Amino acid sequence: MRVIQEKSVVLAKQDLKTLRDKLIWFRHQVDKNTKDFTQGLIEIKVNRENLIQDSMKNFLDITDLRKEIKIVYENELSFDAGGLSRDFYTSIMKELLSQNLGLFSVASTPEFSYKVNEDSKHIDNHRTLFLFFGKILAKALFDNIPVNVCLNKSIFKTLLGYDKESDYSNL
Repeated sequence: MRVIQEKSVVLAKQDLKTLRDKLIWFRHQVDKNTKDFTQGLIEIKVNRENLIQDSMKNFLDITDLRKEIKIVYENELSFDAGGLSRDFYTSIMKELLSQNLGLFSVASTPEFSYKVNEDSKHIDNHRTLFLFFGKILAKALFDNIPVNVCLNKSIFKTLLGYDKESDYSNL
């Protein structure tokens, strides 16, 4: 969280006015820090029927998210040229945001968004699941893979260090 807050301060000091300028700055920062496949490849083997558990087992141990990730689905013959990765991020985000899992719920705001479910603290390993969600989201952003994640503004403000009022410590 501290690293994100430090980066957001750097971004704020860049005097970037438009969203396009911010995206260009962000992509430049990512490109500077990306490691190509010659510096190591991380293979993640998952079963579609057990997607969250398999992914967590593999993903939480990754220490360097700058390395390229190759997704391999068990019992499927395929080659990941980008499509499997996009499918993986879409599928895992859909499961992590599902009402059935209970980490997030739909916010009661005019625009559709997800908020942290107040009852999520009752889920076994909820902290690990939130950490996993954050790593998955960060890797998708880092790899420029679009994911359909409409998070509530209060979550973004907290991540960027703007919202001191929200207290997520009880999660």
